[in-house]
Amino acid sequence: MRGLEIKQKAFINSNAKIMKKTFFITLQVILVSIASQSQEFYRDWNLYKNHEFHFEVQYPNEVFEINSFGKIPEERKQLLRDKDRLPFYQEKQMFSIDFGNKVVPLFSIQIYEYAEEFDLETFCFNIIRISPDFIKKEDVKFENHPFDKYMGLMAIYQNTSGGYDGMNKRIFINRDNLVFDVFICGEGNRDYDEFLMEVMNTFKFIK
Repeated sequence: MRGLEIKQKAFINSNAKIMKKTFFITLQVILVSIASQSQEFYRDWNLYKNHEFHFEVQYPNEVFEINSFGKIPEERKQLLRDKDRLPFYQEKQMFSIDFGNKVVPLFSIQIYEYAEEFDLETFCFNIIRISPDFIKKEDVKFENHPFDKYMGLMAIYQNTSGGYDGMNKRIFINRDNLVFDVFICGEGNRDYDEFLMEVMNTFKFIK
């Protein structure tokens, strides 16, 4: 009987190893298939590359680059400070680019110099609120949203600026001394959440 029990245990262990190996092989096949489908889906999207800040993103071919802005010159900042009209996001903004159609911008990539005297959530809220009366902190929900190996947050809040009247969702990624802000500001003819995920599927750091 002892020998039979040993054989049964060996057989069970062998089957468990085979099933485990089969599971991982199946998972790999599924992931490769998803990646392949994703590449096929975005094949016709246009590609934008930024070599200064080392990122790239794709955008649908019916969308085009509307405009881009660099850092506000220091003398201009000082004039706005003197008039108490320099919002936090402009103080910290290093770069911004908008993509849209002929009617409205649909999404933007904005980059800010990260002020480490703030935790990331407070920093992102200061970016969002634009002015003290624009939005309250309790009206913004933050969720952890790591990207690649970097810390990230998704901010969710009701849009209050007109046009698109749903929930805004934007993803902030802290990379080194910068914060990247991926912001869907209008859905066009697309589902908002799907469009955000589609854009994020194409966003990547290239250095």
